[in-house]
Amino acid sequence: MNQQEKLERAKLLTQKKKVFDDFLLCYVQRDFRLFCSYLKIYTKDSKHPEIPFSYDNWHGEQKKFDENRSGRDIILKPRQIGISSLELARDLFFALTHKGARVLIVAHDNPTKLSLMNDLKVFLNTLKDLKAKWNIDHILPAILSENTTEIHFDEVDSWIQVKAAGQNTTDASGVGRGISVARLHLTEFAYWQHPEETWGSIWPTAKDDVECVIESTANGTNNKFYEMFNQGKDGTNPFGFKSHFFPWTEHQRYSTKLPALDFPVETKNDWEKMFIEKHQISKEQLLWWQNQSADMGLEKMLSEYHIDDFSAFRNSNTNKFLTWEDETHLNSIIISPIKTEKVFGVWALDIFQEPDVKKKYLVSGDIAGGHGWDYSVLYVFEKESWDLVAHFAANIIEPHDFADLLAEVGTMYNDACIVWEVNNHGHAVSWKLLKNQYPNLYSGVFSSGDKMGFKTNVRSRDSLMGLLVELVRKRMLHGIDGQLYYELKNFGLKDDKLQGLNGVCDDHVMAFLIGMKILEMEGLNRIKDKITTFKYTTFGKRDFNKNTFF
Repeated sequence: MNQQEKLERAKLLTQKKKVFDDFLLCYVQRDFRLFCSYLKIYTKDSKHPEIPFSYDNWHGEQKKFDENRSGRDIILKPRQIGISSLELARDLFFALTHKGARVLIVAHDNPTKLSLMNDLKVFLNTLKDLKAKWNIDHILPAILSENTTEIHFDEVDSWIQVKAAGQNTTDASGVGRGISVARLHLTEFAYWQHPEETWGSIWPTAKDDVECVIESTANGTNNKFYEMFNQGKDGTNPFGFKSHFFPWTEHQRYSTKLPALDFPVETKNDWEKMFIEKHQISKEQLLWWQNQSADMGLEKMLSEYHIDDFSAFRNSNTNKFLTWEDETHLNSIIISPIKTEKVFGVWALDIFQEPDVKKKYLVSGDIAGGHGWDYSVLYVFEKESWDLVAHFAANIIEPHDFADLLAEVGTMYNDACIVWEVNNHGHAVSWKLLKNQYPNLYSGVFSSGDKMGFKTNVRSRDSLMGLLVELVRKRMLHGIDGQLYYELKNFGLKDDKLQGLNGVCDDHVMAFLIGMKILEMEGLNRIKDKITTFKYTTFGKRDFNKNTFF
């Protein structure tokens, strides 16, 4: 053996000793970052398709989470920041450093389950190669079984299992059956089909000191992920989870180099102005946002790249009726009452315009039972302009008292025509108004037979929804109250029907639209020629998501 060969051999022995010592250290002292330095990860960079998964190569969000994790964490994540990869590496590390441990990874569907297992095996194969190269047994224990759903390690007798959350309640209820879990990794939790059943199956089987990470992109506000994230955010999560959020502005790759130092980058909408004023983003970040928006569209950008957790949940709710532009416009036309007047000495009527003896008015109402949940709502409109002139809402007023209120307000506004929804509790209102012989009650095409009031059925409801599209999309409204705005923000498609979402009622929406529809039918609107008459059809999900309703 010549001198050069001796030097090479000594170098290899030194390297082998370092690898031997490092793995002994990272397993004994459970040094996760040292462990990751020996793993490799694939990238989308053609020049560097494979790089070490060392701490120096982690994204800023990965480093921040690793420093701030509690052991029970729920992460609201934007696209492509590497949280899933980080936690898959931790899944493998946990199994190798905890004797007898059961690690359970749950994906939202079967294709993702297979993808996660493949990504996990990239890390596993790195360790296999290292073990073979250096002939060091403690790098990786022998593997008793390895397939598309589980890996079972000998010596430490630990398991990693990957399952789907379940596409039906039966499968979902069986995900956690028969195992006692020491670590849980739950991915895309917001997209689970049956989260209550899956979670109810998994959590009771977990050990008292179970380590758990839940990571997901947002999927609106009507799901368990939204509920648990907000509980973790305000410290009320019953399972002890801590919430984490990472805005797109923190990701180092989301910026575009300026062609020149003095290259002008001007804001194009209120969102971009807010990014500059509130979050102090750079010109490079703004240029990246504008380039991405040009390709993807503003709505899709807002749904996938979030500035805060509120907008993440709001803009990912694809079933919402209002677009961001609609919401911005409606917010700009909210009006405040000039005064609040007591009716019958008890009920507060918001007045936006005083009655004018020269004008004609319409009163519209939607009736609830008065039991503290749904609201009975009253609107008063000036017929010629469609101006909103008064508003009332209460959830504890009984139907017969609401009938008296309708009559009182109608009398106040020059014996205004009264139209009310006659379904359910509306029958009591009809009886009371007729009994008291109010002189100006609506009876027409939307009444039932020769009766009075507004009968809501499939056809008339579709007609109302069609009018809503017209009023909102064509910016035909010029003044709304704050409660209507709130309901419209939480109004959208559910079970192929436009209605209130997230537990928010739609009583203001219905009362408002009933009044607007009667004004349209009477032809007394000053901009009536701009209204298109549609053949209204039943709303379908595909049509809704295209913003094409007819």
